[in-house]
Amino acid sequence: MKIFALSLLLPILIIALVVANSIYVNRTINTLTELARTLKQDRTAVSAEKLLSYWESHRAFIALSVSLREIDSTTENIICFKSACANNNDWLIEQSYSLLCNSLDDIRRYEKISLLNIL
Repeated sequence: MKIFALSLLLPILIIALVVANSIYVNRTINTLTELARTLKQDRTAVSAEKLLSYWESHRAFIALSVSLREIDSTTENIICFKSACANNNDWLIEQSYSLLCNSLDDIRRYEKISLLNIL
């Protein structure tokens, strides 16, 4: 009977962890998107540091479930966006912001709970 209970509890625990991870990643990506939008508007060094430090503090946990290619791409795009804002170049800011949003959307799409991601 104990083995039967354990065999039922284990899949439930795994599903709960997958859902919790998805929620965590999506909330983190939403916050990063909002911080990037704020940086695009005000272009201050404080906003740039907030964006980079928030990413650095959450990157290790996100890397447990997201491919390193996506992690590296997002890190590079955050650094490029920060640099473009520091140089105050409107064209580069728009380009790097779009690339960063695309990277964040890729992570969000890969961590979304859907049938396509399971298959």
